[in-house]
Amino acid sequence: MTDPRVLLGAASVALGVVALVPYLRDTLAGRTKPHLFSWLIWAVLTAVGFAGQMRAGAGPGAWAAGVTVAGCCTVVALAARGGLGYVTRLDWWCLAGGGCALALWPLAGPLAAVLLAEVVSGVGFVPTVAKSFVRPWDETLSVYVLAAVKFGLAGVAVRRWSALGLLPPVADGLMELLMVVVLVSRRRVLVGVPV
Repeated sequence: MTDPRVLLGAASVALGVVALVPYLRDTLAGRTKPHLFSWLIWAVLTAVGFAGQMRAGAGPGAWAAGVTVAGCCTVVALAARGGLGYVTRLDWWCLAGGGCALALWPLAGPLAAVLLAEVVSGVGFVPTVAKSFVRPWDETLSVYVLAAVKFGLAGVAVRRWSALGLLPPVADGLMELLMVVVLVSRRRVLVGVPV
C-alpha cells in the first residue's frame, strides 16, 4: 500500500506545476509582470527551506519546496528579460535585507537558518504586495490560490513532523494566502464588482 504522504507530496508537486503554467503563459504574454526582486528572494530562500526540510527528513513534504525553487528560477529568468521594471526604494531595502540574512546563515543552526529564510521570504513578498496593491491585475491570481493549497498538502505530507520540517510549508502557505486576499480585495475595490 502506498504511503498517503507520498500521494500528498506528489499532489503538491503536481499543483505546483499546474499553478506555474498559467503564470508563465501570462508572463510571456505580458499580462503578468512578476517582480524580479520578490522572485529572486523566493528562489534563494525556498532553496534554504528545501535544504532544511531534507535535513529534517521531511520526505514527500519537501517535494513542493523543490519544485517551487525550479519554478521561481524560471520566473526570475523571465522577469529579468524585462529589466527591473516597477522597482521602488522599499524594494531595494527588501533585497538588501535578504542579502544581510544570507550573510548570517553560516552563523545560525539549521532551524535558525530556516526561520531566518522564512522571515526574509516574507520580506520578499513586500515588493509584490505593494505592487499588487496598486496594480492587482499584474499578477495571476490562480498561482497564489494553487500555491496555498500546494503548501497545505506539503505540510500534511511531511514525514517527520518537526519545526524544521513544518515551518517552510506552513509559512509559505500563509504568505500565499495573503497574496490571494490582497489580489481579490484590491480587484474588488478598484472595479467595484466581485472577481
